Amino acid sequence: MIFIFGGDTPLGVSQSFVNQFDINKQRWINITSVGKVPTNRHDISCANFDNGLIAIFSGMSISSSIPNDLWIFNTLTLTWSLSNATNAPLPFSGYCAITLPDGNILYIGGYDMPMNKLPLYNTKSDSWKNMSISGPTPPIRIGFSAVLTSDGRIIIFGGADTSNRLITLGDLWILDTAMFQWSIGQILNPIMDLTLCGHTATLVDNYMFVSFGRFGNVSYSSRIFMLDVSRKDSYNWVIEFTPNTTTTTSTTTTTVTTSSSNTITDSKSTSIIIGAIIGSIISLIIFVIASILTLKFIDKQV
Repeated sequence: MIFIFGGDTPLGVSQSFVNQFDINKQRWINITSVGKVPTNRHDISCANFDNGLIAIFSGMSISSSIPNDLWIFNTLTLTWSLSNATNAPLPFSGYCAITLPDGNILYIGGYDMPMNKLPLYNTKSDSWKNMSISGPTPPIRIGFSAVLTSDGRIIIFGGADTSNRLITLGDLWILDTAMFQWSIGQILNPIMDLTLCGHTATLVDNYMFVSFGRFGNVSYSSRIFMLDVSRKDSYNWVIEFTPNTTTTTSTTTTTVTTSSSNTITDSKSTSIIIGAIIGSIISLIIFVIASILTLKFIDKQV
């Protein structure tokens, strides 16, 4: 299932805040929740954690201001709950939310949010704290993309200047979550004038897929760019995708890989068993023939 939350709609247009897409049945489902639910909002980033829970913080609205509230959506029961965590950051939007390996959620960027002071939501204790980030500080931005690699790097690309959304960015920044330190990502083969905002990014194996969004010339992109992120010290735009056969990035892929591995293992085991049986039969035949010849030779001698 894919869940989509909120989004920017024309004023006066009513739309379900939660929409669900069933991949198997290829159909959309509008989710209508009862009880306390969030107000409609956009410029949000969702982060999933802990057995199908999805966190949504603050955001922006056309008709009213959005508070610094944190809502938790349970994808199993399709219900909402409101966090009571104290010390929440001030309301902001246009950020990226990344779930770290320890299950906590790091919030990066957004309107007027410094990139060297990042709010961290502890999903276990339901509490907030600010993380001080060392290294060179990226410019404040909105509408950028962010992915987390298997070795703990958060890679952000592009976005728009918060003071002027028409100014789009094309820089790459790396956040080391082990040291909480920023560094500039070195792209060995930069694409001329590639600046994007409002796009999305997904990590598959060692490739960051940067999709759609708006170019710097205000035209909209229908393209997908692939960035090779396998190396920490340098990055490359590529046009071919080479699947990583030794590591997997999702439960589905792991299942497929495991099934394939079991099939290979079973095939090898079956081959060994068949070979052993055939070898035993051949050895038995040779023994019987040798015994008959030996008996005939003894009879002739007698």
